[in-house]
Amino acid sequence: LPISPNMEAVYNRRTGRISLSDVDTRENCVWTSGDLNFNDADLASIIYLMERHYDVKFIVSPGVNLNIKYSMNFKSYEKLDKVLHILSDVSGNLSYKKEGRTVKLYRKGGIPQ
Repeated sequence: LPISPNMEAVYNRRTGRISLSDVDTRENCVWTSGDLNFNDADLASIIYLMERHYDVKFIVSPGVNLNIKYSMNFKSYEKLDKVLHILSDVSGNLSYKKEGRTVKLYRKGGIPQ
């Protein structure tokens, strides 16, 4: 199969077929820079990637909706405090409290668990 720029080939071992699809190469290659780029990503995915990137553990209070989607970009050198502050501002209803390598995420006006 001919493959062109901005395309990817995916091999399915079960069927033995290769499928071609168009891709956004900016998003697929961003991992090489270490930047955090979220495009319509749910909060659960954002937290997962932030835990890996910053080597922290999130504790999320039950009232926090992990399905809400956000789009935002951060350079690899941005400090965790700045990213958390921006996430809190963008969401409009999230607060956080850092304790060592743990980040407690909760609804504004709520109590960190």
